[in-house]
Amino acid sequence: MRGDAVKRRHKVVIVDDHPIVREGFARLLSGEEDLLVVGTAEDAAGALELVEAEKPDLILLDLALKGSNGLELIKDLRVRNPDTAILVVTLHDESIFAERALKAGARGFITKAEATETVLDA
Repeated sequence: MRGDAVKRRHKVVIVDDHPIVREGFARLLSGEEDLLVVGTAEDAAGALELVEAEKPDLILLDLALKGSNGLELIKDLRVRNPDTAILVVTLHDESIFAERALKAGARGFITKAEATETVLDA
């Protein structure tokens, strides 16, 4: 290998109940050279299966999911994958849900109203 270090790409899973949001985040994150979107899911069951298979470094997670509760999913993911970072990206009111999400095991909380640069920084 030459003097150039190969930059490691962090694997990302996106969990949101809206297909257009999943696709939008996937496109946004795929433009980053250090991030690799390895899959998306619309519900807790799909998320748990995907995370088990891919062992991502980061999970972008909405709190509103098809037939499931995002806060409970955070707890399940934390038990199964304690080292995986979880960033909640949601429309839910930050003043009510941010503390709950962080107590459940998320490492960060931002609203979907934030600018795309904020999402990338987070």
